Amino acid sequence: MATPEIVMHNQELLGEGLPLILDVEGGDHMPGFRISAKDLVLGAQVAKEIGINVMVVGLEDTVTESGLPYVVAQSAVVMGTDNKMGDMRDPRHSVNVAAKLVKECRASGFASACDTGAMVGASVLGLGRYGSIKTPLMAELPRSLKLGGHTYLLDAGAFPEDFDAIDLARYGVMGAMYAKALGNKYPKVAFLSNGSESTKGTQAVRNARAILADFDGQFELVEGFVEGRDLFGDAADVVITDGYTGNLVLKTAEGAVAAVLGSLPTKMRQNERDEAFVDMAKTDIYSLSGMFDANNVGGAPILGVKGNAIVMHGNSNMSGALNAITLLDSLAKVDFQSRLADALTRYKEHIKTT
Repeated sequence: MATPEIVMHNQELLGEGLPLILDVEGGDHMPGFRISAKDLVLGAQVAKEIGINVMVVGLEDTVTESGLPYVVAQSAVVMGTDNKMGDMRDPRHSVNVAAKLVKECRASGFASACDTGAMVGASVLGLGRYGSIKTPLMAELPRSLKLGGHTYLLDAGAFPEDFDAIDLARYGVMGAMYAKALGNKYPKVAFLSNGSESTKGTQAVRNARAILADFDGQFELVEGFVEGRDLFGDAADVVITDGYTGNLVLKTAEGAVAAVLGSLPTKMRQNERDEAFVDMAKTDIYSLSGMFDANNVGGAPILGVKGNAIVMHGNSNMSGALNAITLLDSLAKVDFQSRLADALTRYKEHIKTT
């Protein structure tokens, strides 16, 4: 399959330095439903207005009238595709065009709401990895309003099997570096287990903690382990688990929150609360539900690839696109990739002596 030429349009609109790329195709509304793509373009336009150097990649009828620097892609990944391997290697797809721009140092990072498997593939194949390592997805779990902030969870689903203790410990290093890049100077790192005692957990989890115990990663390794109930508190800033468990935890949390918040108005009516009070309470309930809205985070970074890559949620809207671009901008400003490469090199040397 011939690789199409990548042509940048409206280059005079670019700012200083390398631009950030937003793939505006994909999402749960594809194919054949254009509102999603238009919402993502709007997010990029707002990012441009606040001074972020951004470029969009997408199908011709989506990007040519965006008023932004753009690259036209010939096709897009279909959400839920069964041809993930083919999609990962199709140079015509918008997500692969975006990855190629980063690989060629014509952009500093990219975000996409396309099928997660295709996005991970585009990142791994298109950008390359720091050696033959697993590249986990990171998710942000909101803490209570009293505590504020987030707990970072990884792997959130990229590698549900075929992992070992060395992989899990490396996740801890990468997660800590990500937290530090976003302002946490000395993050607390912990492993998820079925109990807090040091004897709990699988052999891989216990061995992973032992590997990090004497690694100078400039982070705090939490004593023992953390449990699922600790994820929304401040027991740890970065929580490590395998991709299968991590994805189950993430989806279970989303479902539990939706069930509880959705039940509150009904429960208040059953208690014969005044209808006006119920209506007022709905505002607060809606506000709480926003804590768990992926659009408020922007997306999940893929760690371990040689470039900043953000997987956006399939139902991303304008706000989600803007926050994904803002996240990419924050990572670029602190040169996250250089920090990560250095930490992974030190970890590799540490493993040789462990």
